[in-house]
Amino acid sequence: LANHVSPGHWNMSALTDFEGAPLQLGGSDCGVFMLYALYVTLSKPFDFAASDIPTIRKWWCYRLLQAFPLTSEIPQPVAQEKRPNPDDMEVTPPEADVIEITPTPKFSDSAVMRNIQLACEWVEENQRHFAGKIELPKILKMKEDDALLAITMCDLFINTLYEGDMDEEEIRAPFLFTFQKLEDMEFFLQEIRDQRNIRVSCFFNPDL
Repeated sequence: LANHVSPGHWNMSALTDFEGAPLQLGGSDCGVFMLYALYVTLSKPFDFAASDIPTIRKWWCYRLLQAFPLTSEIPQPVAQEKRPNPDDMEVTPPEADVIEITPTPKFSDSAVMRNIQLACEWVEENQRHFAGKIELPKILKMKEDDALLAITMCDLFINTLYEGDMDEEEIRAPFLFTFQKLEDMEFFLQEIRDQRNIRVSCFFNPDL
């Protein structure tokens, strides 16, 4: 790829060839690789350690979300432009330019949040069928920036060899419906997952 972009002589180097370069343990993140490239290109000494990489990953995820907001993957229909008929045209006085501001999609636009919202609505409508307490996902009460980070962490690291300062349980925790009664959780999963195909996560805690 490098030779295709810029034909010529290239030398291949490993990260261990650079003095003081911190290693990524438990994963490979593009944001960290970009930092490697920046420091090598500028011939600067590495001033971050392997212990800083989990924080760098979170920062990079947040930057990605700012640059590429979560939007629908469904293509929108494009209306075909119709050429005006000169006979039907009317001369009207010019109007002031109107600036349209497109709002940035919120974290509630993501698939995981849509599923959680649908499941919450069902729980509220069927409270009378539950024998014990139910705790809704904590992400519903989180600030938007924190919620976006939680969604990104879940998407990127839940199925990887990520070994940072957050374990899998901690990453999943904000998305859990917690039930005091096991039969309530089984009823919930039967109705939500099996009958409605709404994908959410649950946790049983008798001490709720």
